[in-house]
Amino acid sequence: MLLVAGVASRWVALALVPAQVVAVAPVVPALLLVLHRQTALPPRSAMLLLGALVVFAVGALALFAGVDPAALALGDTLRPADLLGWLLLAGSGLAAREPAATTDAMLAARRTRAGLRKLLVPAAALFLAAVAVDVATGARPDPATVVALAALGAVLALRTAQAFTLVDRSAAERRQLAHTRALVDVTHSRAGTIDLDDALKVIAESARAVLGTRGAGIELMTDDGRELVSRAVVGLPREVVGLRFPVEGSFTGWVVRHGEPRASVDPSRDPYIQPQSLTFLGHQPVAAAPIRFRGETLGALFACIRGEPFEPEELHLLGALAEQAAIAIQNARLFEQVVTLSVTDPLTGLANRRQLERELAREFAAAGRGRSLCALIFDVDDFKDYNDAHGHLAGDEALQAFAGTLKAETRAMNLAARYGGDEFVVLLADADLAGARAFLGRIRAAFHNASLSLGRGPLTVSVGLAAWSPDMEQPDELLRRADDELYRAKARLRT
Repeated sequence: MLLVAGVASRWVALALVPAQVVAVAPVVPALLLVLHRQTALPPRSAMLLLGALVVFAVGALALFAGVDPAALALGDTLRPADLLGWLLLAGSGLAAREPAATTDAMLAARRTRAGLRKLLVPAAALFLAAVAVDVATGARPDPATVVALAALGAVLALRTAQAFTLVDRSAAERRQLAHTRALVDVTHSRAGTIDLDDALKVIAESARAVLGTRGAGIELMTDDGRELVSRAVVGLPREVVGLRFPVEGSFTGWVVRHGEPRASVDPSRDPYIQPQSLTFLGHQPVAAAPIRFRGETLGALFACIRGEPFEPEELHLLGALAEQAAIAIQNARLFEQVVTLSVTDPLTGLANRRQLERELAREFAAAGRGRSLCALIFDVDDFKDYNDAHGHLAGDEALQAFAGTLKAETRAMNLAARYGGDEFVVLLADADLAGARAFLGRIRAAFHNASLSLGRGPLTVSVGLAAWSPDMEQPDELLRRADDELYRAKARLRT
């Protein structure tokens, strides 16, 4: 009887060997489904796979608890727990073929897969620990335990490596997102302002924030191209604004001349760092990128003072922000040109009538608060005869000569404008009638010489002069009185 039972037990064990082999086959696709980030694992397959891990772990813990393996074994090696674990693994592989048919099923599969991923590594680690304790107690592991140990060890290693990779990738994606957001913010801010200084400050602030530096700023090239002038800074002393650096031999000058970003780990050891910069840079890293627009170099954007050196991708970001600065500078220049054209007479370069009316209203209001104001209206004498005799081009030259005289003799705080035709207006603030007459004498003498240089004989001008008085209610009353004086002066000239 015992012999028959023993033979039957061996035949059962031999019969279960092919079952083990068949069960091992689905293990690889089942594990790959867990490791692959994009494949949807059906909930049923996920639960079976997790159940297999639990069964293997319980079997190992049972051995550790002192349960006799011979009492649980079918044959010499296979325990019922092992058989159940292999069957669950096989079932998980077969169930993985079942596709998710609906959106809800796909979402449920995604949630299950996400939960399984979180449990897989700790479950595998616990199982490996249990097996290690099992082996340490002297029990001989059966082939099923060895195969499961190897599979779970591989899964644990791969998932751990994948976790570190995902962490690094997530950090890189967060940095890239911050960089992209900074560029978007700069673009929006630049679109919302037309003032150059405001736009440059926004860009400098964005460079400081996204690069994690204490300071940042923008230097613009002078017209002669020999120097860079600090135009906007953030996080640095106010006296930094206005500092000048030579293009030859300075840090930002090197960036401008070579047209590429540059970084320095320790400014005190960089031969291009100017002594005046070391007072606020110290020994902490600094980086700069050229500001260029369609081949024209406009200046440099710099960021400075932080604990870590600048990485190549950060220099690339600094260059992208510098491109935004170039666009902001160009847009501001175009806007200034448009504004200038809208208030400037194209022939003479003086203010036009629109600008005259604006300034007259402002100065008239100031005169009402106690500031003196005089207005002079000039008219070129016999200008029609001059045009008829020498042509319109010669007449334009004469008007330009008189405009040049007004520009040279009028202070920056005052306004000279072309009123229309051959008439010009000058507003003299903080000047009384005596001062206005002295100014008139200088204009007549200077224009006499300027007209002679044209080679067509001397030209003269008639003038109407008026000063602000409290009885004037509207700004145009000041010009009206000056125009009346001009009319009387013309009348005296004809008699």
